[in-house]
Amino acid sequence: MSHPTDIGPLLTAKETAKILNISARTLWTLTNNGTIPHIRVGRSIRYDRADLLRWIQKQKRKTAGTPADLTVTDGPVPRSAKKPKRRRRRGQHLSP
Repeated sequence: MSHPTDIGPLLTAKETAKILNISARTLWTLTNNGTIPHIRVGRSIRYDRADLLRWIQKQKRKTAGTPADLTVTDGPVPRSAKKPKRRRRRGQHLSP
């Protein structure tokens, strides 16, 4: 039986990103915003596997059901709801 003070090995950012199937950049953003649980050890950041599992379960509960603003409607999307086209400034060219 494990004791509450017995912790398993903490995960690095690279290991955590791989487990969550997200980029290291996305993991850093979640960490920096305080969205995902993490532990600072000096200048290093580590992640506890048990905390990550609890965080994932909490995320699942948040997204259960369809919010009212995401309901499917019949008919075309109003022009005001469409994303505006991005226009290039004079002299800007797209890279090949």
